[in-house]
Amino acid sequence: MLHQQINLYKNMTTIKTKKVLVAIFAALCLSSCNNDRDTTVQYQFTTNVDISEVANSVKVIKGLNGPLVNIMSSEDAQLYMRINYLVYDKGGSLIHKDKKDSRSSADKVTFSAMLDEDDYTVVVWAETRRDMDEVVLWNAINMNSLQTLKLETSMAPVGDFGIMGVSKNRVTLNKPLNTDMKLRKTGAYYLLYFHSNSEMEAYLYIRGYMGNIAYIVDKEETDVLTYDTNLGPLWKDIYEFTSPQDVSENMLLGLPCFLFPSKMEAYKIEWASLDKNFDILNAKTITIDNVEADRNVLVDINVKTGESKFIPMTQ
Repeated sequence: MLHQQINLYKNMTTIKTKKVLVAIFAALCLSSCNNDRDTTVQYQFTTNVDISEVANSVKVIKGLNGPLVNIMSSEDAQLYMRINYLVYDKGGSLIHKDKKDSRSSADKVTFSAMLDEDDYTVVVWAETRRDMDEVVLWNAINMNSLQTLKLETSMAPVGDFGIMGVSKNRVTLNKPLNTDMKLRKTGAYYLLYFHSNSEMEAYLYIRGYMGNIAYIVDKEETDVLTYDTNLGPLWKDIYEFTSPQDVSENMLLGLPCFLFPSKMEAYKIEWASLDKNFDILNAKTITIDNVEADRNVLVDINVKTGESKFIPMTQ
């Protein structure tokens, strides 16, 4: 009888042990399956950005020679590029950002990141900046969503250190990916070059009725603000002429502008030359239309005669 009870106890213990082992094995399997589901596959994503279009405009400014060198001093010409890199998921939410500065003549800048397997939209935007200024002309507004992202400026006109380029690209990341993007200029660089061989002009009064406001990235559209001449100018300023020693002309003034192509009316700029008593000597209106991105133009303005010439600027 005692032997039978001992054997029965052994059998029950063996059954319980098997049940415990089965339960542990099942728990391990379940845990393993859950871990498999929770593990996210990531891949290396590399973007090589061709910045040559915007960089060429920087080279144009730095390469100005002759009398224009007196307008753009060596300090003014210390331009460099800041390249901003933004990655959005398929819902349009920002999941990665980076930035780099480029001061060399290299035409490419590379960004890398480890990202989950998914669909993405990559936005790269760049602006020219200048060492002597701490002012940032272009700001990314509502950056956390691709649908609301705008590159906005509050300054008009945007000067030589406000040249901007933007590109957008959609990619599917399901393996390590190395992709190329070309940065496209959103506008053109115009240099308004006022000059005279007369010594009567002392000041120049300038006012503009059109200016840049924002670039809407997702729609790839520009938002340009116009002002009716009856309501007053969008921007205005008064400048003093300079008298360089090494040129035949006595009076020089250079006003750099970065302009968006506009489907609306032309950019209008009014100017008036003034003598030392602020009496008007001459006054004209400059009309700038058919602005093309990456078509840089020198606007040669003879203040004495009022004549203007539009001359394409090349490297």
